[in-house]
Amino acid sequence: MKNWKIHKDNDWLMLETGKSINGKVVITSSVHGDEITGVLLIKNLLADLKKLSTKLGVQISITPFVNLDGIKETLREDPVSKKDLNRCFFKRNPPKQVRKLKSLLSGASFVIDIHCFPHTKHALTGLLFTSESNKEISRINRNAVTAFNPDICWSLDFKDLDKEKKGSMGEWLVENDIPGIAIETDSPEFLNNEDVVDISKKIICTVEVALGKSISRNNNISSLKRFVVKAEQSGIFIPLVQPLQHISKDQKIGKLISFDLSKVNVSSSVSGRVVFSKVAKFVNKDEKLVGIGIK
Repeated sequence: MKNWKIHKDNDWLMLETGKSINGKVVITSSVHGDEITGVLLIKNLLADLKKLSTKLGVQISITPFVNLDGIKETLREDPVSKKDLNRCFFKRNPPKQVRKLKSLLSGASFVIDIHCFPHTKHALTGLLFTSESNKEISRINRNAVTAFNPDICWSLDFKDLDKEKKGSMGEWLVENDIPGIAIETDSPEFLNNEDVVDISKKIICTVEVALGKSISRNNNISSLKRFVVKAEQSGIFIPLVQPLQHISKDQKIGKLISFDLSKVNVSSSVSGRVVFSKVAKFVNKDEKLVGIGIK
């Protein structure tokens, strides 16, 4: 971590480099403790981000272990507060990690929040946050998502989200007119060195495009809405589809085997493109199995 300032406070680590002559970029990872792909990516990115900071004249701040206690226990939630930190950004008294994040994010020129789905094969996906009141924020975010991966993009409308899904960092960024996107990748066990290098390059390109220092090559991105197939019962899930595969309505996409060895077929009620699929493993009732992008 040569040439990076290290700010450490018990369970909080923040790395910082550069001066904010032309703005500040913030990269966050592991707000969910069972999502650690971002740690691998950040470790690989440090040298290139240092160069990018000098090249663009921006300060870059990184929080690789937002939910460190959750990482230690492989839990999505913060085990101390028992809260999903990515649903607490509008709470009156949020957990300390969220308070620190909000302070760090304030005044940022661009934010990237790195996620993955545990034990899941996932196509590289950018989450597009749009603002009805600030078209410039929407433009920056759309260009950034396009730079990251023009083939797959979740389009999130926070007004349509269920109550239990509200309160995220993305929603807070939009409310506070801060440009930023989230990205989703494969779970770490499915990434090799070449994958890590490739995703790292895409992140560098995304930052350059977001700050207007590079031009996105494809502005005709196809925004998709997320449709998730969940387990109707607990059992061992066997997937029959792969990310990026096109599927049709009523197509069989997997099967669930219960502990009495009975089998239940899992089908999709929509047509679209597979974005993520749980690998063969035990799942609980209502657990997410397959994510499908629909137009």
